[in-house]
Amino acid sequence: RSYSVTGVQTCALPIFEKEKYKKELKLARDMQMKLLPQELPEIENYDIAAYTKPAEEVGGDFYDMGQLKNGKYCILIGDVSGKGISAAFYMAQLKGIVLAVAKESESGRDLLVRLNDTLYGNMDKRMYITLSAIVIEDRAGSLTLARAGHLPGLMVGGGKCELIKPPGLGLGLKENGFFSKYISEQKFSLAENEALVLITDGVNEVRNETGDELGLNNLKLFLENQVYITSKEYIGGINEYVTKYMGNNIQHDDITIISLVYKGEVQ
Repeated sequence: RSYSVTGVQTCALPIFEKEKYKKELKLARDMQMKLLPQELPEIENYDIAAYTKPAEEVGGDFYDMGQLKNGKYCILIGDVSGKGISAAFYMAQLKGIVLAVAKESESGRDLLVRLNDTLYGNMDKRMYITLSAIVIEDRAGSLTLARAGHLPGLMVGGGKCELIKPPGLGLGLKENGFFSKYISEQKFSLAENEALVLITDGVNEVRNETGDELGLNNLKLFLENQVYITSKEYIGGINEYVTKYMGNNIQHDDITIISLVYKGEVQ
């Protein structure tokens, strides 16, 4: 007999070895979760929350939040191609590189260019990373988004949902001379109680019991018909919507959601 471990067929193992493997995977998951922020910093006039759920014991989704060289806060959300152990390895590597270069970077675009410069040539050629960098420019709702092949941001408010999608390539695919030519930033502003929602493709690519994919347009329509005020309400509402859509189907990819709500200037 044989069985599959993260998609690889292997010979059947004795029960005690299977249990050992399960324990090692659980330890790996615990360590990986500790690489993600345990708490997000509080930023005046903004309400921020994040949620992640791996499809397997370990996964390749990534999010973080820190300060750039100019002191501005930058939110990162990303996804390593594939899932399981190999994706988790590159996710951990990305965390270390972000810590090293964020404080040298002046903008989200600058950070992504520096990350690509480090990753290109040092990754398996079959792997790449999509990543978005969102910079909080001021306390008045101004944001800047740079996107290295990641899903668009969803700006939600007033019964509308707009996709924020500046151009850009995934990290690790091309050398920096090429990469830097195709990545740019988009600046936009949130009005009071408007939100920016960021997801990984485990959200929009979830499938129902008949195999139909949820899709970004359905998520967009869903958000246009909701009235949420807090970041946790956005995350809870999206989770409930995705879970209901899946029905009894299983989660096939890692899910990560970040919501950023502008609360208006404190009087």
